[in-house]
Amino acid sequence: MQRLPMITEDIAAWVDVTPALTARDREVFGHLADGRSQRQIAVAMGISINTVRGRIRRLLRKLDAAAGDDDLVA
Repeated sequence: MQRLPMITEDIAAWVDVTPALTARDREVFGHLADGRSQRQIAVAMGISINTVRGRIRRLLRKLDAAAGDDDLVA
């Protein structure tokens, strides 16, 4: 499993004020920023790993992430 590159404080602050993101989006982003695996995120949030993958896909889409980031949800 690949990990996200280091999240800078600037990016984290931007995510906090992005209106398109829900509280759950921010929660997923926080777990990713902390370096947690999809399985760890699923357990922490009380959801299935497939739900985590879907949330990551939607989060990347909302953040207009560059192509190739699908490796994060494989």
